[in-house]
Amino acid sequence: MSKKEITVQDLVNDASFRRMVIGTASEQDIRKWNRWMESSDKNRQLAQKAMAEIAGFQFAAPSLPDVDEEWKKLSRDTIQRKEKTNRGTSKPGSFWKWTFRVASVVLLAAITGIAFYIYQSAPEPIASFEQIIEKQSVQTGADEHKIVRFNNGARMFLNSNSKITYSINQHTDKAIEVVVEGEVFFDSGEKMSSDASVFKVNTPDGVIRDIGTRFLVTVLRDRSRVVLEDGSVEVNMGDQQPGDQVVSMMPGELLEFNESEVVSKQQVNSSFYTSWATGVMEFDETTIREFVTYVQQRFDVEVQIVDEEVMDIKLTGGIYFRSLEELVRAVSDIANIPIYQSADRKTVYIGDHAAKN
Repeated sequence: MSKKEITVQDLVNDASFRRMVIGTASEQDIRKWNRWMESSDKNRQLAQKAMAEIAGFQFAAPSLPDVDEEWKKLSRDTIQRKEKTNRGTSKPGSFWKWTFRVASVVLLAAITGIAFYIYQSAPEPIASFEQIIEKQSVQTGADEHKIVRFNNGARMFLNSNSKITYSINQHTDKAIEVVVEGEVFFDSGEKMSSDASVFKVNTPDGVIRDIGTRFLVTVLRDRSRVVLEDGSVEVNMGDQQPGDQVVSMMPGELLEFNESEVVSKQQVNSSFYTSWATGVMEFDETTIREFVTYVQQRFDVEVQIVDEEVMDIKLTGGIYFRSLEELVRAVSDIANIPIYQSADRKTVYIGDHAAKN
């Protein structure tokens, strides 16, 4: 380690430290970082913060063991064992007994650190990790969006007035467990296996599992809604028994369900529902009338149609936007019709004689 003052960002950017956190470090790297973390409380605190930033969640600091007691346990299993033959005579297997004793010393040193343990076995040393995981919660207020990113490329986008509680173990193939309140868009990112779930999403009405997927989950008052943008998902309703058939979805489908049944399943323009998270709106022979319905529902504004003749105009293509103002301007340019907002931004006017307030 360098003599200079180490910061959290230094650890985050250190390739050796990152390898240790994600479970691909060599035995030499593990020993080095364990020694550094054990050297002071400050180092352990820096390591915890850096691990949290790399892994995407907080590491809980385990309580330190009773070192004297651990030595006693190790002594009973190793040093205090008596050889029945002459102790000065080398016997087959004696080398591995001492190897075990050395490994025991390494193990004792490791468990006085944070969140990592080192084990060795003959004839090849193997390093494995045990990571202390705790549930994390993220919440948004009115007019607030948040993104949770994971180091495997997966992301969760929280809409306003929403909450998630999630847990993850990055050293196993288990899916990220998420409990949703409100509305959340899930992006599984790139995955090693096309048939393994990245997310297991729980709502009051059931469980949604993804397979290489981008999908939206909305928890409503008496039901849950899933809109699938890409890939596939499987839904288990709350009252289903083991062995019951799951409900599968295809891209572009909207599914609403409660604990006991499918309320509705239909084909929709998924970007109408997910654009708040992706910033992308896609049109495929979409009429202005359909666009009006989307604007009213998504932005909670009033839309006044000044010229009814424009309502059947069809739009094809895609646009990127970050606000209602940008969306209105882009659609106006594409459709070549006047679309305006009122000065207080609470009303949208569509048509040749649209009023400008």
